[in-house]
Amino acid sequence: MPTTNSLTSPYSRGAHDGLSFAVYLTVMFFASIYTTRVALLSLLAILMMLGVPFVIYRYLRRAYVADGGTTIMSGLWMHGIMIFLCGSLLAGAVEVVWLRWIDPTYIVDQIHSIIDLYSNSGWERGEEMAQVLQRMIDNSLIPSAISIVMEMIWLSVFSGSLLSALIALLVRARPIRSNNASSNNDL
Repeated sequence: MPTTNSLTSPYSRGAHDGLSFAVYLTVMFFASIYTTRVALLSLLAILMMLGVPFVIYRYLRRAYVADGGTTIMSGLWMHGIMIFLCGSLLAGAVEVVWLRWIDPTYIVDQIHSIIDLYSNSGWERGEEMAQVLQRMIDNSLIPSAISIVMEMIWLSVFSGSLLSALIALLVRARPIRSNNASSNNDL
């Protein structure tokens, strides 16, 4: 039976784990930003995206084992939601600073690249899309860095909530060993 000290709130656990998850998200952000300069970073970014469920599983499983298998599904789910919320907010702050003050032309440069791609595609719809994007630039209708990052945060928290529910079920489906000596290896 777990002691009272080992049982902590899913909110505090999520905030604590969200800090290291923010580092993970920030590395993934920079890997995706620099794919145009270093092509291998696109592979790293894709692998990191695919690795998110495994990282979240590890956090939730560690908490489940620490509680001796007594954590209920909703507690694990809330833990996962908090990981995504706190991690996304912290990583989002870094992304806003980067996109607004360090590399403020990144968004417009990417739109120009898309315009060039669509213009040279020879596809009628592509040329129309290039014209629409060019009008967006001409009329200053490009979304700001903060609005893009806020949309990314909302997407991360929403999809992370769904993913956390699934992972919480998986974590609870696998029983833990009752031997204290083997509990560290039960992740």
